[in-house]
Amino acid sequence: MGASKKPQMKYLDPKWADQMFYAACRINEGAGAAWLLPLAALATCGARPAALEKGLEYRIEEEGGSTYLVARVPGVKLKANAGQPWYCIKWKLGDMQTHRPRELMVILRALKKCPDGVLNIQYDAEAISTRLRNLSKTIWPRKKYHVTAYTYREEFAKAAKMSGVEKAELALAMGHVSERSQRQYHGKRKASNYGKKPIRPFSTAVAAKPVKKERPQMERFKIMTMRKKAAMRAQG
Repeated sequence: MGASKKPQMKYLDPKWADQMFYAACRINEGAGAAWLLPLAALATCGARPAALEKGLEYRIEEEGGSTYLVARVPGVKLKANAGQPWYCIKWKLGDMQTHRPRELMVILRALKKCPDGVLNIQYDAEAISTRLRNLSKTIWPRKKYHVTAYTYREEFAKAAKMSGVEKAELALAMGHVSERSQRQYHGKRKASNYGKKPIRPFSTAVAAKPVKKERPQMERFKIMTMRKKAAMRAQG
């Protein structure tokens, strides 16, 4: 997501995600939740629309004596090792840490109906973006900025940062291979918000590749300076 997307978040209604969910439920009622599940996947995972097009896989897994709902997300932006080939986001059942509990319950209910214990959510990226944008325009016809598929990814990153999720873990949960990549997403790290600790959007995350640590600003400056001097010497 480009930097131009970040300022748009502040123009949205503070309860935009709730209002979008309720409106989507009304529209999808009796229609097999045609695109309510894709919305729920974007809201809970913060996945890119292109990942949704490849398909997200949900299942229940046991680990260390605990039970988890696990979402396996396919990677996108894989050129030049820019992203994770795949990554998983986990929520511990009985301790559902998420900023979007209603959407997560929609996924759990759908998963329970799957005879093989695997729920695949797949939807056209352009189609879900169009549906979400049109729904947003219906709810807020006078607004200039509207909800898109990427808005949910921005909200996911914001919730994680506000709840104090470490940079490396957030990078894993967003499909990044470097801590530095998450800088483009909105939100400042805070241990608490008005005395109430914000809710983590997930319990844990794993990915195919380890995450590269972000270099301190001074170290990055020194490296850039050295590279510029080397380039000037090479030019004669």
